[in-house]
Amino acid sequence: MKYRWLVLGFTLFLLWGCAAPPEPETLPATEPEGTAAVTEAAVPSGLYLPDSNMELATEGALQIFPLGHIDARGIRFWGDDILVFSGTDSTVLTLLSGDDRYTSAGRELDCSLSPDGPGVSVTREGLSYYDAAAGALVMLDKELEETERIPIPNHPAAVALDRNRVYYCTGDGLRVLEPESGIDRLLKQMSFPHQELTGIHRDGTVLECSIRYEDGFSHLLYLSANNGSLLYETAGPLFLHTEKDFYFTIRSDGNYRELLSGSSHFGPSLLVTDHKDPLIEPVSGSPSAIITMPDADGQSTLLDYYDLESGHRPYQITAPGSIQPRSILADPSEKALWFLYRDAQQTDILCRWNLTRSETADSVSYLRPRSTLEAPDWEGLQHCQTEADAIGEKHGVRILIWQDAVCTPPVGHALIPEYQVPLIESCLKQLDQLLSRYPAGFLEEAASNTGNGRLTICLVRAIEADPGSGVAAHAGSLQYWDNQANAYLAVAATDFMEQALYHGLFHFLESYLLCNSKSCDDWQHLNPKDFDYAYDYTVNLSLDDPDLISGESRAFTDCFAMSYPREDRARVMEYAMTPGQADCFSSATMQKKLRTLCLGIREAFSLDSDTVYPWEQYLAEPIAP
Repeated sequence: MKYRWLVLGFTLFLLWGCAAPPEPETLPATEPEGTAAVTEAAVPSGLYLPDSNMELATEGALQIFPLGHIDARGIRFWGDDILVFSGTDSTVLTLLSGDDRYTSAGRELDCSLSPDGPGVSVTREGLSYYDAAAGALVMLDKELEETERIPIPNHPAAVALDRNRVYYCTGDGLRVLEPESGIDRLLKQMSFPHQELTGIHRDGTVLECSIRYEDGFSHLLYLSANNGSLLYETAGPLFLHTEKDFYFTIRSDGNYRELLSGSSHFGPSLLVTDHKDPLIEPVSGSPSAIITMPDADGQSTLLDYYDLESGHRPYQITAPGSIQPRSILADPSEKALWFLYRDAQQTDILCRWNLTRSETADSVSYLRPRSTLEAPDWEGLQHCQTEADAIGEKHGVRILIWQDAVCTPPVGHALIPEYQVPLIESCLKQLDQLLSRYPAGFLEEAASNTGNGRLTICLVRAIEADPGSGVAAHAGSLQYWDNQANAYLAVAATDFMEQALYHGLFHFLESYLLCNSKSCDDWQHLNPKDFDYAYDYTVNLSLDDPDLISGESRAFTDCFAMSYPREDRARVMEYAMTPGQADCFSSATMQKKLRTLCLGIREAFSLDSDTVYPWEQYLAEPIAP
């Protein structure tokens, strides 16, 4: 029986893997920070601001309760009331009551508390917190008056509170204290250079412990709160949110950020939306999450509510201004959410979202089964390859994914396959857009003298160099040839794919350019006198010459460009194709290098003299009329 629980716990944890400002509001008076408990004779007015711009713009769906400049950290429900944690070095507790949320109690503490930290427990009976400086467990009643203070042995840096138990780490183990009985016992013997409790999950049954090994690497351990047994260990960062048996986690799988949810009864399921790298916050008290997407100019913000059990998006609203909800609480009795955000005037705002006024007709489920390397989404991968074939035909190249992309690895390198279908889908869309910037037939002409007459682009998870190869351990792109003179370009599916693609593509295009134009024959003469390339990638890593990579004397995009002439030219074209790089070409030398390459490309490919091409966008004097 014990073995079955260990397997179940391990399996579950294995699957868990922040413009134009809005119109200023007139803020009501609020209680100053750190006020003592409010007396019945001086009950202040509520914080609710009726007919605010936010409320009018959302037809009453979003109501605001301005808190002032209080450095709010988060909120917790305390029965029907809301407890606000604020302050910087110390903590100010403010209890808000009633429909209008008036301040019914307040207290300032010497210690710094996080409302979601393991050392804070809020129940209907009272609030408990751990004061690390005093080494004591402190209990407060509903008027925020201290009722009891219990010393904790060994003065640990952090504790985890659950009902009548206090968990803490010492130098040689994990211990549990029962304050009522005074029993203090060893739960698990362990001794790492650093060990500290950082969370408590699954309704008090799972402890999260941060440790550091002697080699300096940090891991997270998930331990049974019952007997201290190890449930799961991870080396990577893992954001974990739990509600009783339900869990939601954000974890990295290679270059893909997984949004996983599930319980012992369903899942794990992958939340996949149309948004790339959205801001996402779980909702406390509900198996749901809010995804926030501000528009480009900051005029408005889209809030999407996702039910993580069904995968549906039942509620959606567009709020004026740029807001980022945090510390989100669900109020099921009123079908509403409460959250904090900071407005353009840096005022902390408590907001109530009436979900009934934001219902959608969206019936799509945004949940997918989670894929793994051993059990990928075969149907999704097949769909991606069909899409890759269509994009390749459109641009005169061949595009390979999944295992096909790693069948012909370059010498001295390993290609790691990417299997996450949502990431591949996103990268294929981006690849289509980036390849569209090159003239029709351009890439085909460049490959006309290669083995099969086509450039093969391999979309992979990672490009890793063999140890001792003399190059960087990882690369964003790599252009290479096989023994049949076929041309390949491996590109890693990362956030930097755009620049990596431009860089690698120019290495491929350069072969055609050098054979059909003499523009680069005197390339060395474009550099400052007495300069010579390192002709070594490892030496290049330690180069640092600010005079050559900035200001009016700039001659290179960066120090990497000083390694080889071919890398210098590829860097010039990479930056020339990338938006926002005008400063890179402000010097006379950089203008000469860019112009040399632009003229050489026109000559080699016999391009139309009346057209301005994307890589010519930073020329001070255009070539075309």
